[in-house]
Amino acid sequence: MRVLIPMLWALACCNTPSARNQAPVISYIPIGDYRYLSPCGQSAFSDTLPAGRVTGEYVVYVLKDSSTVNNCLAAGHPGRSEGFPMRYGKDFLLIVEMKGTPGWGMDLRIGEMDGLLQLQLLPVKGGEVKDQYIWHFAAEGREVVRLTSGSGKFAYAKGPAWRGGRRWEDMIRLEGR
Repeated sequence: MRVLIPMLWALACCNTPSARNQAPVISYIPIGDYRYLSPCGQSAFSDTLPAGRVTGEYVVYVLKDSSTVNNCLAAGHPGRSEGFPMRYGKDFLLIVEMKGTPGWGMDLRIGEMDGLLQLQLLPVKGGEVKDQYIWHFAAEGREVVRLTSGSGKFAYAKGPAWRGGRRWEDMIRLEGR
């Protein structure tokens, strides 16, 4: 019995993956029954890619609050009256608009870098080709999202858990001078 308990403890500790080795706990799903109304909201990132003789580009938007989501998305089915189902402060939408890129599609790779959620946008020739891509992310607790491209460019966007910084007041006005 004395040998069995330390052996069980060693097996339990050695077979448990550490938090550092685990993939980020992020779930996402592509959205096909809504349409992004362009241009709506502030673009978070853009890059170019070769598309034959003409250079195409793609623009990325991160929508995380009710005003941008409700104003920038339209339901694909005319009879749908309810808004997009989203948990504000916990979810966000990643929108990619392809422009002048015939035959090019977009893949997405998710990772973590320095504690930040990293979304790598990978243009691919062929495959499922669309002019818009919409992904719905459940990313609780993520304040900042790092967007990267295959060319090495990157940008940061505010995540769903972003809270505005402290508001600084004019000290002279506060003191009544």
